[in-house]
Amino acid sequence: MKLITRHFGNVAVRVNSDDITPPQGTVPIELINFVAERYQFTVRPIIHPQVPPQLMNNLSFQNGVIKIGEETLPILALVLVKDGDIASAIDTDLADQILDDVAQSLEERFKFRYSTTKQQRFYQSTLTVELDAAFENGVAALNKIGEIFEKETGRPSSTFQIKRLAFGTGDVVATQVVTAPATLIEQIEKQDFLLERRIGVPYDQPRIFSSAPLKTADHIRALEALERAFSK
Repeated sequence: MKLITRHFGNVAVRVNSDDITPPQGTVPIELINFVAERYQFTVRPIIHPQVPPQLMNNLSFQNGVIKIGEETLPILALVLVKDGDIASAIDTDLADQILDDVAQSLEERFKFRYSTTKQQRFYQSTLTVELDAAFENGVAALNKIGEIFEKETGRPSSTFQIKRLAFGTGDVVATQVVTAPATLIEQIEKQDFLLERRIGVPYDQPRIFSSAPLKTADHIRALEALERAFSK
């Protein structure tokens, strides 16, 4: 397998808002200004005078940076939601570090209580990879479905190919693939494992877009295992 691109990694931390809220409360505009300035976000939430602060459940920031050691690294997005936070970065390792830094800085500045509250994290990563011919050969049997569809349409020029495969848990729901930074924890928590031919790439080139409810490193390892399984 050849890794072509890491598109982004989303990490969501779910907490009980009652447990992390500072005992003295917070002033929303102070919180927004602190986060925006600390991480140099070019896009920050705007509080409209007609909207009570308590109705603003999502505070969404975009295009920021974080300094880790000697490196300054990009933050794609940060969303502070009612029941937790979501960070989006080039991969889930960096997104994890962003959430850790956010929690620590909000504790120090506003007396949030992340460190004493039970947390649960969910992951989603997206990659573009090239799989070897063994994978294409392994799913070749499914092309018989395409052949049946071609016959039924009566249009020989219409060649039906496998475009995407999805695997998930729980009940079957409408497909909702997160292809950009998420704004809801549930979007990440309920993600399927998706394999999809890369848009704009010819069918004879085995380039795949993959989205998975996994850390980036685990996602890569899973795709390598998939490739090995089909090569046997």
